[in-house]
Amino acid sequence: MYDILAMLRSGEIHPMHAVAVFTILVSMSINVIVSKVKGYKVRYAIAAALPPYLNIWFSVGYILMAIFKKKQSQ
Repeated sequence: MYDILAMLRSGEIHPMHAVAVFTILVSMSINVIVSKVKGYKVRYAIAAALPPYLNIWFSVGYILMAIFKKKQSQ
């Protein structure tokens, strides 16, 4: 297995690809944690984290929705 940092330095992997994967992982973890805490569906949280570069805004929206949306009483 190759060293990922060496591949980034040599130019084999474009840095934006690494950033895209990193943002997807961070956004997905944030969305899944919020969905589990608030009781939302995890499937929608994962779907919101998948589109690269939009996932940051979707994560902010997901957090704001969790803060301001009141849970409906059952």
